[in-house]
Amino acid sequence: MAKNVSEAHELWLSSPGKKGQSHKDNTVRTVHLPPYKSFSGWDISSYRDKWDLIEKVLNADQTNASEM
Repeated sequence: MAKNVSEAHELWLSSPGKKGQSHKDNTVRTVHLPPYKSFSGWDISSYRDKWDLIEKVLNADQTNASEM
């Protein structure tokens, strides 16, 4: 996710604003929710209801913690 958000921010910075002006860098980063896609074309809709991805990470963390 961080890679995609960074790529989209870089594309946004390099594109002109509504009136042709340059965008100013800032600390704001966005994730576009469906049906929209980010500036880089990344679409998060394939992750909808993929709770198993989070469960795998949490279970792996618990397994690693119990081994210590």
